[in-house]
Amino acid sequence: MQVLGNVTVRHPNVTISTQNSAYTWTFDGAGNLVLPLSGNIVGATANNIHSLPPELIRKGRLDEIFFVDLPDQAVRQDIFAIHLAKRELHPDGFDSHLLAQRSAGFSGAEIEQVVVSGLYRAHATDTPVSTESLLMEIANTRPLSVVMQEPIEALRDWAKDRTVQA
Repeated sequence: MQVLGNVTVRHPNVTISTQNSAYTWTFDGAGNLVLPLSGNIVGATANNIHSLPPELIRKGRLDEIFFVDLPDQAVRQDIFAIHLAKRELHPDGFDSHLLAQRSAGFSGAEIEQVVVSGLYRAHATDTPVSTESLLMEIANTRPLSVVMQEPIEALRDWAKDRTVQA
């Protein structure tokens, strides 16, 4: 398969994204993705590195393994601002510091869903979206860091001495 432009390739345990580049990708007989690397940088993501075969993550196939943890407070504030602005809500009209503080342990996707849920509730109740309504959505959300606390802690422990902390 030859691709030119922006693309995301999903393989059973790996997602590979490119932007504005041309690549020819093939799958070998065993179903493995084969990428030519002539001077290109290729990034791959895996939500569960333990499901990847060791031969894929060895040095030489992947030069570095980065661990990206959940966003800190400053990044959560930025994520709220992005998703509020994306929906034509003015971020300056919200207490982003408080929202970020109360959403500790939330992923970017979970923060986005707080904003989306707040919009649905505002529409259903014919009220404006506010800091208070978003705080209510945060209180009603159990993020993965709570629901899957033990596996996430185990992944953090595994990554501590094995990866580059991003």
